[in-house]
Parts: sequence; structure tokens; C-alpha cells
Amino acid sequence: MTRDEFINDITTWDELIDVASEHGYDDLDNIIDSEHIRDRIQFRASDIDYGNDWECFANWVSDIPQGYDYYEYYESYDEYNGLDDGNFDEYKGNILDQMIEDGYMDCDEYEDHDEYESDELEIVPDGEDDKEPEPEEAFSVASLISMCHADIVVIGANVKREEQRIKREFDESLQAVVGL
Repeated sequence: MTRDEFINDITTWDELIDVASEHGYDDLDNIIDSEHIRDRIQFRASDIDYGNDWECFANWVSDIPQGYDYYEYYESYDEYNGLDDGNFDEYKGNILDQMIEDGYMDCDEYEDHDEYESDELEIVPDGEDDKEPEPEEAFSVASLISMCHADIVVIGANVKREEQRIKREFDESLQAVVGL
């Protein structure tokens, strides 16, 4: 799969989760769909002892954001965060970055555009044209936008990965302190 194919063809959470899973990345292991949440709610409801547990259950259910197709599940806190298109782009950029780093795709595909060579000079007789000829476009505008977007997604993914690493270290430290 090329970088362009990844950027253009991976458009849903299911596709992104499948690609990540195929390549052994666990970044999306905590991403679940709304059907999983319904199942989890039904399980928790069937597991409730009659008494004060109903209030805890009601509070837990009310804390789950509504209206999302996919959620990020934090098992240590038993919390769900709704995911939107921005989150999808961050995770997609993270997976893209990892795939490039691990050699699963060739990121040099843009380097073979040699339509414009700056070494060639056009000789124009005196007086015919005082203007310098305008160079031909080496890349189409759509290609440039695609390349810039991909780089922004990768940068965003790196930031997100660093935030996740810091959060994971914090959670581990907190667990160590609480476990004492």
C-alpha cells in the first residue's frame, strides 16, 4: 500500500482498525463502536444487585457521551470518550507514521516528478521577450495539498502519541502509588 492509497482509501474507523491490526499496532485496541457500548450497558445492567448499585449504574451510564459511532475506552477508569473526525485523522496519521517508520510503505513516491528541471535554460533572442519564462508546475495543486495534509496528520499523530505515552506513564505511576 502506498502513502496515497492509505490516505485516500482508509476512510472509516473499521478500515483503520483492520489495517492497524494487520500490521500489529495496538494503538486502536481501545477503540470500540457504539454496539460494544450497548452490550456493555446490558451486561452491567444484568450484573446489578438490587440496592444502591442502581444509582451507580445510572451515574455510569449518564457519563457515557451520546451520539458517537466510535469511542475510546479507558479500562483503568471505566470511561468512554466519543470520537469524531478530528480524532480519526489523529489516529490515522499515527498509524501512517508508524507504517512509514516500519517500512510498510514507500514514502519516496513524490520524488520521481522530474517535469521541471531548473538546469535547462531557454535562450531567447534579445528584444523578443524580457520576461523570464514561468516554470511548469512540478506537482499539481491537489498533490501539494495531499502531501501537506499527510504531513500535518503525521505531526498531529506524533503529538497524540506523545500525549498517550505521558498519560500511560502517569497512569502507571498512579497505580504504583495507589497500590501501596
